[in-house]
Amino acid sequence: MAIATAEAGEVTLAYEETGPDSPTGDPLILIAGGFMDMDHWQFQADALAGDRRVIRFDQRGHGLTGSALDGDYSREAFVADVDRVTVAVGLDRFVLVGDSMGGAMLLK
Repeated sequence: MAIATAEAGEVTLAYEETGPDSPTGDPLILIAGGFMDMDHWQFQADALAGDRRVIRFDQRGHGLTGSALDGDYSREAFVADVDRVTVAVGLDRFVLVGDSMGGAMLLK
């Protein structure tokens, strides 16, 4: 699937969704750590997308996602960005998988 975007105030979040038309199990959202982008998860996304819907995205200031013009890189802003992506792809139930900084956001 092609890169899509979701608006988060002044930040445009870039994400990619892969997986079958009729997935089994809850969708997965893969969140990379600091200094990484969604490509960090390419291998895992390819392996998991055989039977699940997999969404990975670039957090604010990373990869294809724009910088926060207001300078807000707080944990709350990152968590709100996850919410915006879940709304953009129509999810109300999902599993979060995080690495490093992405994992720290799961504690919120």
